[in-house]
Amino acid sequence: IWTRGTAQSAADSFQTLLSSFPNAPGVHYFYGTWLLATHPDQATGEFQRELQVNPGNGRARAMIALVMAHAGNPAVALPEAQRAAKDEPAASMAQYVYGLLLVQTGDRNGIAHLEEAVKLDPADLGNHTALASAYSKFGQYDDARRERQISMDMAKQGSSSEQK
Repeated sequence: IWTRGTAQSAADSFQTLLSSFPNAPGVHYFYGTWLLATHPDQATGEFQRELQVNPGNGRARAMIALVMAHAGNPAVALPEAQRAAKDEPAASMAQYVYGLLLVQTGDRNGIAHLEEAVKLDPADLGNHTALASAYSKFGQYDDARRERQISMDMAKQGSSSEQK
């Protein structure tokens, strides 16, 4: 929707989608991800609406935790991230956010969740860079170097494919 049109046409399309399927799982989450880029102050509300429709959506809960963390509240966001990882353990986003917040609060157990995020979505550059930082923070320098190399290789591949 939003990749080919204007922001207004995307917003109109989302409103049509929301009015047609207000209780369909995933719709509010999808809209919330768009709002993060266009109206970040409204995104959390859509993620919360998603949880009303689909309480087990760990990705929506993880996004709420991530927004809270970016607002400077990692300790407050941590229980939300923990629940996200518990509700949807196979969601790389939930594992990523929980691991990231654990590491930010000084808990090395975050490494295991970041490693899980990498296993679930090895093509996500953010997973690898967060894991590299976590390894570094807790003194696992060889592991950090390996993850940084993977990240650089991924970035180079992305740059070369964009030039084609």
